[in-house]
Amino acid sequence: MKTNFGSRRAIAGAAWTGMLLASTAASAAKEAQILPPSSNWQLDYSPTSCKLARAFGEGDDKVVLLLTRYSPSPRMSMTLSGAMMKRLPGRGDVAIRFHDGAEPQDIMFFQGNLGETPALIAADGLYIRPEKDRDPSVESDEGLFDSAAEQADAQADLDEADKATYLWFDAPFHRPVKLETGALGKPYRAFNQCLKELVTHWGVDAERYAARTHNPKPINEPVRWITSKDYPSDMLRKGGQGIVHFRLTVGPDGKVADCNIQGGTEGDAFRDVTCATIRKRATFEPARDSEGQPMTGYFLSTVRFEMPY
Repeated sequence: MKTNFGSRRAIAGAAWTGMLLASTAASAAKEAQILPPSSNWQLDYSPTSCKLARAFGEGDDKVVLLLTRYSPSPRMSMTLSGAMMKRLPGRGDVAIRFHDGAEPQDIMFFQGNLGETPALIAADGLYIRPEKDRDPSVESDEGLFDSAAEQADAQADLDEADKATYLWFDAPFHRPVKLETGALGKPYRAFNQCLKELVTHWGVDAERYAARTHNPKPINEPVRWITSKDYPSDMLRKGGQGIVHFRLTVGPDGKVADCNIQGGTEGDAFRDVTCATIRKRATFEPARDSEGQPMTGYFLSTVRFEMPY
């Protein structure tokens, strides 16, 4: 048993890489199953996240796509739910792309449930534009939130969204699936507008925070905030696994003022231990405004509770 803290590639070992290459090669010769939309886009504005959802196909072939963003960041969490997902292994890799000219993004997934429906739950962040094409400075702990680099990166994302017309995914079940999303430019812009309003619900001065020079920065290592000893005992007995997305409010004194669970797999045990443990152990250097003064800020990350292979 182990916990992985916010590490996007922590367990993507050679065995899974080999399986992905074999799966991709095999599926290249297979025709994708095409699913047209069976609902309109739904955008959910909430105090903790922005969610964009749409259904595709009907009956046993129905798939619901759910994209979630937890902060003004281009990174999205993805869940695909539907009967076909019950064919998935417990975890593995899935290849994703949004248009014919895009390279597939390889991301790790867990097999889980959305309510009572089998689901593919992405363990890695997904981007409208592949991560390898992104400016690594944009989401770093240093630098201005409204820097020229971030503005250029945001515009590149909008340009990519204007090109996107489908979501194609190749997971280890029967054949690739192509969700005919239609042009994604308009839904993606609505997604961005929701995110602009999000931080005002968190007790953060949005205008002052936009001009900050530093994000809250952990003083002690986040990998030490939750360890294998903190794995919920009832989940350990059941062999249960989980993903928890959380947000910390960090005060001007660098202390955690609040912890909010923003999403993840179902199960209160994982969520409860995440906030209870991190509030006791996490310490920060506070965010600083444009004049270098400490201010309230936020820190987001993800904990993955995983059983060993």
